[in-house]
Amino acid sequence: QKWQDNGTDEEGRAWLTGLRPEHPVNVQIDLSSVFDPFLVPHHEGLTTVVHRGGIAELEFPFSYVGDIGGMVFRDLLRNRPMANVGLELVDPIGERVATAVTEFDGYYVFQRVAPGPYKIRIVDSTLPHLDFILPKPQPVVVPKRGDFVQGPEFVLVREGERLDLK
Repeated sequence: QKWQDNGTDEEGRAWLTGLRPEHPVNVQIDLSSVFDPFLVPHHEGLTTVVHRGGIAELEFPFSYVGDIGGMVFRDLLRNRPMANVGLELVDPIGERVATAVTEFDGYYVFQRVAPGPYKIRIVDSTLPHLDFILPKPQPVVVPKRGDFVQGPEFVLVREGERLDLK
């Protein structure tokens, strides 16, 4: 609270004076002062001990992240969203990075995803029926400076249902 109004300069530095020597001090970032919602700190706070006559230097690295959102439907006309469908976000070597579950309206979101290429796949064990045709994993890319990314729509149909609208 002591340095609440102590902002950073053009180089991102803040000078915190009046520290008691030999006592731990917790320093936290006021996240409301970071205006880009896709720029997030690696640590919200750090603890330091300043020695008499010394200077403590704390670094708070930031990274960009993105959010990926999309829909899952039960019908080809996209009138029936599907709730409680599990999805996985996987990296280029197929390792799971994050999971999501569709809401009541069929919407899914992966939050705070590091920039880069990914694929999104349906988790078949979360489907209410085992006879759904499992769609192929779909590619998506989070840009280097973060952003909201419109993810793919998935349409789940059962064996024997028409797969085209012709």
